[in-house]
Amino acid sequence: MNRSFSPCMVDMQVNGYAGVDFNSEELSFESYVHAMKALYRDGVAVALPTLITNRVDFMTRRLALLESYRIRTLEENLSEVCKADYYHLEGPFISPNDGYRGAHPLEFVKELSADTVREALDEWIPASGGRIKIITLCCRGCADSVDKKTAIRVIAQNGIHPALGHTDGTAEDIAAAAESGADLATHLGNACAQLLPRHHNPIWPILAEPRLWISIIADGFHLPKEMLQVFHAVKPEKTILVSDATQFAGLRPGTYQTHIGGEVVLTEQGKLHVMGHPNVLAGAACGLNAGLENAIRIPLGTPEECLRLVSHNPLQFLGLSSPSSHSSLYH
Repeated sequence: MNRSFSPCMVDMQVNGYAGVDFNSEELSFESYVHAMKALYRDGVAVALPTLITNRVDFMTRRLALLESYRIRTLEENLSEVCKADYYHLEGPFISPNDGYRGAHPLEFVKELSADTVREALDEWIPASGGRIKIITLCCRGCADSVDKKTAIRVIAQNGIHPALGHTDGTAEDIAAAAESGADLATHLGNACAQLLPRHHNPIWPILAEPRLWISIIADGFHLPKEMLQVFHAVKPEKTILVSDATQFAGLRPGTYQTHIGGEVVLTEQGKLHVMGHPNVLAGAACGLNAGLENAIRIPLGTPEECLRLVSHNPLQFLGLSSPSSHSSLYH
């Protein structure tokens, strides 16, 4: 990737990178820095380390560790590292149903409720230094549940974006979630059942809901180009490219054991899927630079328009400063 093309890429969903898994209990400061330097070299100026569904206490410890490493990186004044000032929690309040759950472990999925959210946030917010930006959740049942709508409001009231993902919610559920404060659909078109009703499925009401931004994975495996084109055409100013990268980004093809999905396979073509289920993706093995290149190749727009999907748009959604103010991160 020519760095002049990507002076400020922002990746809102990064599970790991360059052999490093942010969800791993073995994560060391040295490996954390290795991942942040690799992200920076590949054009990512700002990233949100992403934790997937696990026990609340485990996620609390992961957040505390990531935050301690972020602070140490600043204290040691390390250069040419990706900024990782905020976090994305993808779960545990997701759908337990196959397909919608994706590669997330069923045993750790929690029902969305005001009590479960408050209990988790009481741990997560202090552990993260108040730096959680996104929580991806399932909105199923929101239309008929005051408690679920309250749970979403609690998240939003704490300055966190409630994002709809791994969800089998109805059109009414999605509207109720948006009314309660949900403002993003995480990796739209993925974490769905393999076969969907052509009319009544979560994709259409998410696209039709003006309050929702969408993030999409453009690595060439998660979505076909026609779907990427349609999604972007419907919400050009509210579309964000994410990588959903795992530790396998940049690694050799093979079979691996991981916290994300258990045993997974990385194919010669770069597709990462759950062992024995080639249609169940286990995240991505490509960085955001590959997604940007694919978006330009499709094309989703001019190179400049595609660059907005990885710079201006995510910065605007996150409420961070303008892309130009980050240009000094690159030389």
